[in-house]
Amino acid sequence: MKNILDIQVSAFKNVRSKEPQTVYLYDWLVSNEHKTLVETIRNTDDEAKRKSLKENLPAITPSGLFKVRGADQLVSHSGFICIDIDKKPNADLENFPDLKTLIQALDCVAFCAQSVSGDGFYVLIPICNPEKHKEHFKHLQVAFAACGIEIDASCRDVGRLRFASYDEHPYINLEAKKYCGILEDNPLSVNDINSQKGITQKRVEQLIDKIELLDIDITEEYKSWFAIGCSIAKEFGEAGRSYFHRISRIYQGYTTKETDRQYSACLTDKNQHSINTLFWYAQKHNIYVDATRYEFATPIN
Repeated sequence: MKNILDIQVSAFKNVRSKEPQTVYLYDWLVSNEHKTLVETIRNTDDEAKRKSLKENLPAITPSGLFKVRGADQLVSHSGFICIDIDKKPNADLENFPDLKTLIQALDCVAFCAQSVSGDGFYVLIPICNPEKHKEHFKHLQVAFAACGIEIDASCRDVGRLRFASYDEHPYINLEAKKYCGILEDNPLSVNDINSQKGITQKRVEQLIDKIELLDIDITEEYKSWFAIGCSIAKEFGEAGRSYFHRISRIYQGYTTKETDRQYSACLTDKNQHSINTLFWYAQKHNIYVDATRYEFATPIN
């Protein structure tokens, strides 16, 4: 089995170091070399001392190789984004201790383990387009937020450090799927955003974020796939093609060519469904973006 984590990244002696060494990501992640120091940090109540000890830990840049420390010094991207989920901003999550188990259900997660403090988790996710690192991160941020989980915003930095940690039972998935969700800057004008069309677009994007995060195929069969495509086409025209791809991509037999062909057909269909059709099919799989329920036996036109 190919080890997708067997890739080179930069490593630094500590947080003050600027000159990188090269290590293999997988070997660094599973190493127990710093177990004693990490456990000392976790057992130290004094915040200042904890911080001082942590700053002496070695660290890596999991998103790539760098000439020196700095986002503008990237030599090559590793193909991974590393996100942090800390307990403090997620204190209202009653099941926070079980979050690691829940994260394992996401097929885009390649690695998940306890952070240095022991009060949070860090997660490695392979991405489709490393050149769109920040756009992938913004999409992940929105997708997790839709499920009530806040991830550390500073993780958008491609050069962000990840301190060495220790987890007796890290989660490793060497067959993790690449995460393809991308969130570009909103192209709508201020007037559009405040219009009904802008509100609908926001709701559709929130819905697709949830569909992707939960990895649920709402298309089921050809008839529903076509109806969903037509509903998006009627609302957004050509601009909705990327939405249709994001929904279709979850299907195991997905191909770019066939999905493009289908959406082109939807654009010319004379009996296009309204956007409510999309929300109706999502509702069948218990996926909502608000309290609205579509109480009709079949998708409306």
